[in-house]
Amino acid sequence: MIRLGFCLAAVVLFALPLQAAAENSASGTLTVNGSGTEIKHAYVDEGPEDLIVVVTDRPIAKDNIPFGLNNLASEDKVRGMVITISKGTKGLSPGLNALYHPVWHGQLGTIGNGVLTLSKFDNNEISGKISTPEENTFGEYKYSYDISFNVKIGEPKKIEPLSVEIQGTEDAPSKAYASYYRALMAGDKNGLRKHLPGEVNKQADDETIDMVIELAQTMKPTNLKIIGTEIKGNEALLKAEGLRDGEKSTGSISMTLEDGEWKVLEDSWKVNME
Repeated sequence: MIRLGFCLAAVVLFALPLQAAAENSASGTLTVNGSGTEIKHAYVDEGPEDLIVVVTDRPIAKDNIPFGLNNLASEDKVRGMVITISKGTKGLSPGLNALYHPVWHGQLGTIGNGVLTLSKFDNNEISGKISTPEENTFGEYKYSYDISFNVKIGEPKKIEPLSVEIQGTEDAPSKAYASYYRALMAGDKNGLRKHLPGEVNKQADDETIDMVIELAQTMKPTNLKIIGTEIKGNEALLKAEGLRDGEKSTGSISMTLEDGEWKVLEDSWKVNME
């Protein structure tokens, strides 16, 4: 297994990827106080036990899925709804279920008597419809909806290259680490594997490599400097410091010499809590 240490508040969250509107679709209408909004876009956020399906009238950034709709709706930048579907029961789950519209200044934390009907639910895709049998009333507001959706799930996230700046690479282990780090942050799996020991490459399948890259691109510094190198025979220990989005971190990197080339055994970074 690749030993990459991420000591970020002692928590590392593993989440399955979001799928974008380019692959998904929605149709139907959300009607509030007699005014209808056409729903065109669908997204999904997948967790271990539930799937959160988001349907909207306008496209939204993945960073707003599923919890960023409230602010957008309060400014009338998006209208739509969010429902949580249980993988176990294949029905509505008591998670995040809400309607989004400016009349509620963002979010209405209920979907009323909506009925979910699924026509397809497998490891790759969910298709269905959610609708109200009759108009609902909440205070002075009346609402109804009839929305169909199709979303893809379980597909790998597209990795976008992330550029980095590295200083202090005068010695051989540091130069090798810089090459490894650039491949890691660029999402270059083949380039990354060139800088891993043979035994690690045997143990790490592509799924593991993808996970390592995704975590690194999310957490690791994009501006770093190697500040110390200690070489003892075929082993080397590098000390580094880094910066990302104003957050300072320190790194400890273990290297090993294999067939005349320096390889990365462990790449551990810790955010400096001040």
